[in-house]
This record gives sequence, C-alpha cells and structure tokens, in this order.
Amino acid sequence: FGVREKLVNVTLTACTIILRGATQQILDEAERSLHDALCVLAQTVKEPRTVYGGGCSEMLMAKVVSDLANRTPGKEAVAMESFAKALMMLPTIIADNAGYDSADLVAQLRAAHMENNTTCGLNMSEGTVGNMAELGITESFQVKRQVLLSASEAAEMILRVDNIIKAAPRSVHHASATNNLSFRLRLFPCYVFSWTCMYKGSKDETHKV
Repeated sequence: FGVREKLVNVTLTACTIILRGATQQILDEAERSLHDALCVLAQTVKEPRTVYGGGCSEMLMAKVVSDLANRTPGKEAVAMESFAKALMMLPTIIADNAGYDSADLVAQLRAAHMENNTTCGLNMSEGTVGNMAELGITESFQVKRQVLLSASEAAEMILRVDNIIKAAPRSVHHASATNNLSFRLRLFPCYVFSWTCMYKGSKDETHKV
C-alpha cells in the first residue's frame, strides 16, 4: 500500500514472511494466496517435469489416440475416437473462456499439429496459435496426469451404470399420512409413560386402602 519493504538473507534456509493488509479480509486472502503459492512451489520441487500448456499437450495426445483408433478394428476404435474428441474439448474450453472463436482456433491448432508442429498451442493474449516453447507457457506434469486419471475414472464409473431407477414423486396425501404416522410414533412413548404412571398410582392407592 504505497510502501515497499525488502528483506533478503541468502545464508539461511528458512525465512519469515510478514503479511500486511488494510482489513482482516484482505489479510486472510493474502495468506491463502501465499499458502497456495508455497504448495505449488513444493509440488514443483518434488516433480519438476512440465508439459506445454495452451492445449498443446491435449492436442498431442488426441492426435496419437486418433491415429491409433484408425489402426484399431472393432468397437474399441469408437471408444478411442470418443476419447480423442474429449481431449480436444480442453483447448475448446480454453478458447471459449477467453472469448474467442473456439471452432476456428481449434481447427488452426489441429492443422498445425498435423504438420508436426508439436509445440503449438493457443496464445490467449493475442487470440492466435503460438509456439508454447518460445512463449514459455507450461503446466505441471503431475497436475495434468492427475486430471486425466480422475476424468478417466469418472467416465469408467458412469459407463458401468446400465440403468437408473427413479422413484415416483410422493403425492400430497401420502406425504401427509407419513407425517401423521411419524407424529403418532413420537407420541406413543409419551402415552406409554402416562399409562404406566397412572397404573402405578392406582396400585399404590389400593395398597394404602
């Protein structure tokens, strides 16, 4: 907030970060952002491998799967083609989120990869197809791998479902009858307790007489 403070000590392996904010909400948000950045840094140190971003890696995988589907006989080829189309949806979503014509950009990106330009991806700063290696646009390999595994597992789980049985909506009469029954069941212990007390009291009075 108008004041810059810098404290550097290269001799130590640990450091203390001081956060300041005008309000508690701003300070909490800064703390969460710093925590996320440190987690990303820790994961990068554990797994330093990266892949090209901008839909480059997805288009590469889609091209390989599509080529393999063309050489695969039977129904497996249909599933492989669907998987390739699903991979190409990721560059489409990137272009849509940036407000560009996704159909045109993805077609250009696919044509570039068909010409063996394996480092091409979507440059959303200019809305064109660019070289991800020159632009320095990369993504974490571990995150990309986990996303693909989770998506594949979710698709397999859905495909195992043969049918869905949906219960019919309850009628108003049935709902009121159920509520009355539950109310009676809640009152039943009270009745039993009252009857027990009355019976015990009558026995005591009889014994006194």
